[in-house]
Amino acid sequence: MGTWMQLTKRGVVFVFIGAVFSTLAQTSTNNAIITSGDYMGNTAGYSELSSRVIATSINGLTASGNNVISNSNGFFEGGDGDKAGFLPSLVAVGGSGLYLQNGTNTVFGGTFSGGAGFSSAYEDGYGIYQQVDAGSTADLSLYGGVIHSGLLVRAEADASAVLSISSNVTLNGSFSKAGLGELSLRGEVSSSIQQLEIEGGTVQLDSFYQLASGDVILLSDSSALLKADAGMGIAGSVVGVVGATLEVADLLNIGGSMSQINVIFTGVSNRLELVSGTNITATTFFATNGLADTLAFTEAQVTSSEALGIGQTYQSFERIELADGVSNIWELTLVDVARTNFIVDGGSGNNDMLAWKDGGTYSNAVFAGAETYNTGFELYGLSEEADTWLAAADDAVLGSLNARGGSDVLDFENYKVEAADIGGSGIYQNFEGALLSSTGSVWDATDGYGESFYIDASRTNYTLSYENATGGITANTGDMGSDDRYRNFDAVLLSGFADIWEVDTTDSTVLTYIDAGNGEDLLSGNLENATSIGATQLYRNFEQVSLRSISDVWTVTSGDDDLTWVDAQGGADTLIGALTDSSSMGASDLYRNFERVRLNDGNSSWTITSGDEALTWIDALGSSDTDVLMGALSDSSDIGVSSLYRNFEQVELTSGGDIWTVTSGDSALTQINAGGGADTLRVNTDQQIEAQSFDAYASFETLRVLDGVVDLGTHSLTWNGTYIQEADATLSLLATTNGVVAPRLSATQIQLTPETTIRLDGESFSNYSVMNRYTNQILQASSGFILDEAVNTEAANGFDVKEWYATDEGLFAVFDRRSLSDATNGITVATGSTLDQILMEIDTLSSDEAARMVDLVFSAAVNPTAEDLNKVYGRSVALPRAMSHLRNGVFRSISDRATERRMMMGPRSVPRGARAPATSVGGSSIWVKGYTANGSASQDGVFEGYDLTGVGSMLGVDVGVGEWLFGAAGGAYSQTMNMDESGDYTGVGTHVSGFVSYGIEGWFVEGSLSAASASLDFESEGLFALEAQYAATDTSFYLGTGYMMKDERSAWIPEIGILISSYSQDEVTDTSQTSVPVELESISQTSMQMRMGLLGVFRRGFIGRELLTQVKVRWMNHMSVFEDEVDFRLSNGAATYQMPLLTPAKSLLEVGLSAQLRMNRSFSLLMGFDFESGGGYSANRLSTGLRYNF
Repeated sequence: MGTWMQLTKRGVVFVFIGAVFSTLAQTSTNNAIITSGDYMGNTAGYSELSSRVIATSINGLTASGNNVISNSNGFFEGGDGDKAGFLPSLVAVGGSGLYLQNGTNTVFGGTFSGGAGFSSAYEDGYGIYQQVDAGSTADLSLYGGVIHSGLLVRAEADASAVLSISSNVTLNGSFSKAGLGELSLRGEVSSSIQQLEIEGGTVQLDSFYQLASGDVILLSDSSALLKADAGMGIAGSVVGVVGATLEVADLLNIGGSMSQINVIFTGVSNRLELVSGTNITATTFFATNGLADTLAFTEAQVTSSEALGIGQTYQSFERIELADGVSNIWELTLVDVARTNFIVDGGSGNNDMLAWKDGGTYSNAVFAGAETYNTGFELYGLSEEADTWLAAADDAVLGSLNARGGSDVLDFENYKVEAADIGGSGIYQNFEGALLSSTGSVWDATDGYGESFYIDASRTNYTLSYENATGGITANTGDMGSDDRYRNFDAVLLSGFADIWEVDTTDSTVLTYIDAGNGEDLLSGNLENATSIGATQLYRNFEQVSLRSISDVWTVTSGDDDLTWVDAQGGADTLIGALTDSSSMGASDLYRNFERVRLNDGNSSWTITSGDEALTWIDALGSSDTDVLMGALSDSSDIGVSSLYRNFEQVELTSGGDIWTVTSGDSALTQINAGGGADTLRVNTDQQIEAQSFDAYASFETLRVLDGVVDLGTHSLTWNGTYIQEADATLSLLATTNGVVAPRLSATQIQLTPETTIRLDGESFSNYSVMNRYTNQILQASSGFILDEAVNTEAANGFDVKEWYATDEGLFAVFDRRSLSDATNGITVATGSTLDQILMEIDTLSSDEAARMVDLVFSAAVNPTAEDLNKVYGRSVALPRAMSHLRNGVFRSISDRATERRMMMGPRSVPRGARAPATSVGGSSIWVKGYTANGSASQDGVFEGYDLTGVGSMLGVDVGVGEWLFGAAGGAYSQTMNMDESGDYTGVGTHVSGFVSYGIEGWFVEGSLSAASASLDFESEGLFALEAQYAATDTSFYLGTGYMMKDERSAWIPEIGILISSYSQDEVTDTSQTSVPVELESISQTSMQMRMGLLGVFRRGFIGRELLTQVKVRWMNHMSVFEDEVDFRLSNGAATYQMPLLTPAKSLLEVGLSAQLRMNRSFSLLMGFDFESGGGYSANRLSTGLRYNF
């Protein structure tokens, strides 16, 4: 033994370069015994005593050799790492509380903690750090103490270390093994170490080790090896990396998780137990070293070799034990059933099952021999997939066969299983159905197999029989089909009682036939006819049919004769077929509860009976056939597309004395035949009935008109019997002009009662001439004519009946057409006036335009007046006035521009204002103006007043050369004139002008020439609507002079001139559908106008710019005399008439104000306002524009 030393020093704290350092960090040698004192490592390993860095001084205590630490109250603290000082050798990693190198060391007490690394890039220190150098040994015994910051044993290559640990040790943090050497853990390891990391090398456990739940063993290097020679229990987690290994002898119990580990069993007989909660990933278990290795489960399993990964995850186990006391299932495969290398034990208990994993076809032979390597199983089963079991008489030896999941079927080919053996306590459990044998033909539907068990008859043609039923049944194909209870049956045989078959649309696709057998059997459901009912049909031996309680349709066929009844039940049901009456329909008849009848397409007949009252309608259908309704009817109110009797073309009444009243519904019939007897046709309606309508009535002896209008139109009516017309009735006919005197209504006897009316109408009054006599025979009787003097005779507005007279049992009318100016029925105008003359000429015209106007005037829909007529033939022609508006505006703009240039031309002047631009001399410019105009004129005698609106634009250029000014301008405008009475003028125009001026101060002379064209569309929306398109041109020349009294800032200019204009307007013809058009002659006029005025021009500075303002007053007077009328004729007429012509106002006064704001030497803004008035007329114009000077 060496010499023992006792160290009892305490550290002192001081500040050095902003850090706190321990002044006394201790280093011990061999054979030291430490019983008291605190040991503080120096921060960054810096020693104050030596004023240098001593790396080991960062630890609380650094010891080598053999030491004993029994300092229960002492603190061993590593210093913090630091790199902030000026010394490059400062230690950055944290120091450990106790740092040991090799040797044999024993710790009985103390508190150990490591220092912090300088940053996350540097490791923290440990509570205890055991270093074992390569090839060396070390033995560390921990019997007590509190270890903070973890415990590290680093055993380098070929080094060997032993760590003995007591449960009295408190380890806060993980235990780490580093280096490639070997460490043996002894003592109470399970209760002391639950956080273990093996960074490399080997760790050997010398006793059984139990890893508690929530604790972790980490094998973080491929060289890491953990040996559990005495076995191991894992309730926590073991995590490795590729290549990491766990060696176990005897027992490995896993209830936690394990990942990325190679587990090698090293014992002769090993046992791997997997308990509840096990989670194993990327781990392989090798039992290759033992001869009797067992894989055991402690909870119920449904598994197989493939599911477990036998031979892959679990290798070379000789036995697999399933859990005891629970229900386990081992699933066989074709490969697994042939194995001989391991045994599967189902465990103790009575519910362990040996089953198949994959779906297929099996019999009891598949389990023969399987028991050799599969023991402890009490039950047998098939797979969770679809299986087929070949039933056999000796299946009872299995005790129980469970089909488990999937759609499983019992095959009865060799043996029919009794119903009692299926389900419940029977042999066959969880089978869904049975496949019948190929040798049978009938299956008893009362088999007792249960509704949840299907029967498949797909092998041959089977009949599903209810013959053994004890009473009538109700059946359908709802449980028959490829996925239903009864599958692939060919036919159904019902019982011998009163059965019901519920029809379904799938019946014909599922079955060949349904035989009702004996009894009164009912076919219920969606059927449309009896074609599928009969001895060789789909439905056999049925006597009754019951349709649905909705709107059904049944078509009559010969098969109906074999039925007792067809009941339509509720709903609006239709019976279709070759029926002639409703005698077979009723509550106790063949057809029951039908509300509608539809006859077959073709020539059908229906006889009315009292049974019809229970029906909603009888429809004869068809459009090209002739269907006859026969029976007692008084009118057609029950006949029509929405009535009781529909789509009948003819009616045939009874042989008695029938009375038929005409109604509007008769028009849908081609004939109403009265048949025999004294029959009367009555007209008792306020409607109008045309003569040709009576062609549909046959075999009537009397036509009695009580009310309404019998309208012969242009037709004639011959009645073979008596014609009676009573007080409220009217006989109306269109007058004829052909001169043929033939009766319009002929009858054997004619009787006109008092107050009845005969009316003469004209289809088109223009077909008749004024003052030309026409004679029409109205009535003619062959054997009796009764005409009461109180009969009313009338004529339409357009006719003037001169005489009604009766002779030779006939009635005649003599008439002519009234004139358009007829005081009572025409247009009231002043006698001898122009309008009177126009109407008289229209009376004589035979043109289409005249005919349309005549018919309109005499129609009952209108009441024309002289004012309506004056809008056409007395309207004011306004185009000359519109052209004068344009002319005044053009010359006004030219005059303004010439004045501006004269004011600006001349000697250069000094600019005024802070930024006023200098005045230019001469030069050229381009300018554009836009304007809007408004005006109005009041009515003046025959001349209409109007309101004027217009917009336009002008573009001009001018050039100043010395005292000369040359310019040109052009533009376009749009103008509307709303006349007070006749209508509206709307149109556009264009103009082009040139102008020249000489003189800029004193006297000057100027001239201009302008050419303009305009078109105005006139539209009148009065009673006699019309349109007209007017077009005109105008050429004007102006010559004038004036005197400019000018100084630098202003000028006054008196002026005088002559304007000569030549106006030309084209011929124009109205377009009208309601009046005789006007053909207006062309117009040519030349006029001379004198113009005198005074202008004031002023130049001022304005917000740093130059403002030029013009004030003007001008008087304009026409020295010419204008024609104020224009000639026109009627279209196809001969006479000439005059229409008012709106010419330019004779004398006008114009005032105006305009301004020009020069923005710089080139660019100017323009604005102006002008007003003119004279002769009841006034107008104003607002203009704006831009000018650019070059």
